[in-house]
Amino acid sequence: MLGSEPEIYFYAKRRAATGHIFVYAMLQNQPFAAAMQDEMIRDLEKARPEYVVFVRDPLSWLRSAGSKVKVLDWWSGGPNSYGAKNYDVVGVIDIVSPERTEYHWDHLESYRPREGLQLIICRRIGK
Repeated sequence: MLGSEPEIYFYAKRRAATGHIFVYAMLQNQPFAAAMQDEMIRDLEKARPEYVVFVRDPLSWLRSAGSKVKVLDWWSGGPNSYGAKNYDVVGVIDIVSPERTEYHWDHLESYRPREGLQLIICRRIGK
């Protein structure tokens, strides 16, 4: 889980690959933020989870102005990022409004990303 949505672990009956199930503190201007991000990155690289859910929602991260974003760049910072090289996107959940959510699972090659809130489900490439 990349974001602060620990209820997903509960509903999916899964254990976290890292102890950082809330990420708010690691994107705040505080002295331990960089070390927390480094630890989360190490945990995920070591555990190599089969699935990762990346939460694209500012409220799930509570990023403050001027905060370091190493973990975000590491995961989704372009075609050479860890996420792009090691995971395929297998599902996208668009939270269009409080009343409307769209689920996209198959045929993602024709999917056009929306602006706004998303959960992006990724599966590890290979085993």
